[in-house]
Order: sequence, then C-alpha cells, then structure tokens
Amino acid sequence: MFDTAHDLAHAADVHTNDTLRLETPTAPGSTTTFSGSRARSARELTPDTLIIWRLTPALIGLYVLLALTGHGLLVTKTLILPLLGLYALCHRERAAFLRDWGPYVAGTLLFDACRGLIFTFTETGAILVHRDYVILLEQLVTGTSAMSVALQTAWRSTILDRVFVAWHGSHFLFFLVFGLAVWHTRREEFWRYRSACLGVMYCGLVIYALIPTAPPWLASRDGLVPQVTPITHQVYAASVPLELVKAFDSNPVAAMPSLHIAFPAVCAMLGLRISGPVIGLLLFTYVIVQAMGVVYLGEHYLVDIIAGALLAWFVVRQVWRHRGAHILSLRLAAAYTAIILAGTAAIYLVNVIIRHQLLPRPN
Repeated sequence: MFDTAHDLAHAADVHTNDTLRLETPTAPGSTTTFSGSRARSARELTPDTLIIWRLTPALIGLYVLLALTGHGLLVTKTLILPLLGLYALCHRERAAFLRDWGPYVAGTLLFDACRGLIFTFTETGAILVHRDYVILLEQLVTGTSAMSVALQTAWRSTILDRVFVAWHGSHFLFFLVFGLAVWHTRREEFWRYRSACLGVMYCGLVIYALIPTAPPWLASRDGLVPQVTPITHQVYAASVPLELVKAFDSNPVAAMPSLHIAFPAVCAMLGLRISGPVIGLLLFTYVIVQAMGVVYLGEHYLVDIIAGALLAWFVVRQVWRHRGAHILSLRLAAAYTAIILAGTAAIYLVNVIIRHQLLPRPN
C-alpha cells in the first residue's frame, strides 16, 4: 500500500524518454525500475506485432479466395524468396533482417538446387528411384498398398481437389510466415526456428539422395498400386503455367520423408513451446489437414507422413537442447550468404548442363 497521495502520484509518473519508472514497496527505501517496452509488452502490441496480426489473415484470405476461384493455387519459391528481399529493404531494421534471414534464405535456395540435381540424376539413371520398399511399409502399417486409393475412392470431389491442392501449395508460404512472426515477436527464439528448418531440409536431402522414392500417383502409373489420380498435376495444369509448376516441384521423386509435413510440424512444435497451447493447437490443425491432403492427392504414403513428423520431432528436440544462440555479425552473415548463393548458382548451372547434354529434348 502507498502511504500518501504524493507517493501514489509519484509511482504513476509519466515516461522519461524510453523508460517508465515504477516504484513499488518491495522493501523499505528500495525501488524497481522497468523499461517502458517491458512494462507495455504484456498489454500492448508493438508495430511489428500488428503487422503480423494484420498481414497474415490478409494473405490467407487472398490465397483462399484465389484458390476457390481456380487461380493462384501455386505458391512458388521463385516468387516468395525475392519478396522477402524486398521486405528486408523496406524494413526499418533491414541490417538485422539481412543478418538473420540472409544465410537462411540462401540455404533454402541451395537445398532446392540440390533437390533438383538429385532428380536430374534419377532421370539419367545414375540414381535409381525406389518404389517397392515404401509400398511394403505402407502395407505393414495400413493393410493397403496406398492409403491414397481409399481416400480418393471415398472422398473425391472437385471442391476437395481445390481445397487440398491449395493447402498443399501453401506449405512453403506457411513456414516462412511463421518464421516472420517469430522474428518479429520472439526474436530471441528465431535461431531455433532457422536451425530446425535447415536441419529438416538437409536431413531430408540426404534421404532423397540415398533413396529417392516415387509417390503413390507415380507408382500407380507404373502399375504397382491400384489407380491413384495425380490430382495436383491435373489442377495445376488447368490454372498454372508449366514452368511455374516445375519451379515449385523441383523433385517429384522425393516422397520419403514428407517435408510437406516436416516443415509445418516444426512450426507447430516450436509454436507450442514458444507461444503456448492455443497457438500450438492451431498450428497442429494445419499439420493434420496437410497430412490428409497430401495422402488424398496421391503425393505421399501414410508412412511418408509418419517419417516427416518423426524427422521434425527429432530435429526440434536437438535444437531445443541447446540453450545458447549463435548470432552472426552482419559482415559474417553477408559472407556466408554470398558463398552459399555462389554454390547454389554453380549447382543450378551443373544441373542445366547435365539436362542439356544427357536428357532427350522434348519434341
């Protein structure tokens, strides 16, 4: 309790620059000082937080509208990543953004380039595409050669086709928007998000290189499982130029593990730990719908989904065990980004040369 009206007025004093001084009777003659940002954090939203809360629903609404009208069902890396660069240039903390996001975005591009090169090697016959082992695993887990057959038989409709294709295409936008939200609202945890996503990418890449796996629709085309319609390709063919489809799916024989599940599962697990059960539940709902969608579309087996979720759990567990964040200087981050981008360009060039020299050209 305050002894006098004077003490009460003094305790509610106004801001001095960026500091709000609150005096509480913790002990005789002592005071406790809180920074203004900390005192406001529990009740007020910062401008950056407002951006996330306003922009994210707008993006989701626009995407859903385009999807339901048969347009824009594809979210391409070639569009999103340059937009992140533009966002960085317009941001008031552009140096911090480039420091934190530069190596991460470059690493994502490198991953996609390596993924495309692996597919080229499968087309040339240098790496064999595997089909039988995943069908056997699917039979052991589900009792059927592909759960996609059952879902397409029971659920197939034009509306579900569009909804699940849109959901399937949104995964790349989803985990990047989640990263932006973490960077703006819980920046001290951003390194965990970045490390987990890169860990999932490159663990998945190693598995793709060792055992590139055909999805159910491709196994069906080869007569190894009953009829599975390639719904994603059909919907994209009706509304998206072929070159954009290729930009989106740089390796169609990368079914195991499912990174369509691993990426949002990473976000859900981190969101649960960072933001609590409500946000975690919303994020896990996205993961569940994505899992149903990719099986329905014939893009993944159920065992691919399980493998993707286990990979996400393993990587997040390893990341969470480390308590300290390793923050790069801007100069070192820029150097890493430049080196990674140079390697990415070299891999893209090698891929183009191999495809030009060894693969037959379409008539």
